[in-house]
Amino acid sequence: MILYLATAILLYLLPDPCEKIPAPTKGQIWKFDFVWNYSPLKLRNNSICGSDTQDFFYIKQRDRASYIAMKKVKVTKESSCKNNSLFNGKQKLFRGMLESANEGNIALPLFKEKEILTEIALLNDKIEHAGTYDCTPLNTKGVTDPDDMWETCECILYGFYTGGKMGLAERIRK
Repeated sequence: MILYLATAILLYLLPDPCEKIPAPTKGQIWKFDFVWNYSPLKLRNNSICGSDTQDFFYIKQRDRASYIAMKKVKVTKESSCKNNSLFNGKQKLFRGMLESANEGNIALPLFKEKEILTEIALLNDKIEHAGTYDCTPLNTKGVTDPDDMWETCECILYGFYTGGKMGLAERIRK
């Protein structure tokens, strides 16, 4: 018991190694488009340390629900629109990451560009590395039935690269 108490007091008295910085507001996050920032988990939990790296790239992607969702199974419109946004937006996301890190506008040979894009895609194959941060329906005016709202949507997608923009820029220069 004394050991636990001593440990608790010691942890309380030691300086926090993390200098917290405020996370962007939801409104600021909705302005993310072709930008590098902190991990979605850190943004959601407002747990950003000043020493954290901005390893995640964010873009906006608009899409629509599938035909089946719109005509046959309306309750799946939201998930269909979100899934389509991520599925159809990954190429834009990965190319955006590459272009933003290619600051010197280095003309990459096609084989090298394909190689780097493949590396990015494989790295982002993990669920926690690429995904949808947030989505909103676009057709809400005059709609009273929530099942009718998600025919089209806009989502914020994110993708990961170790070292963020600087890590990817270094990979481009190799």
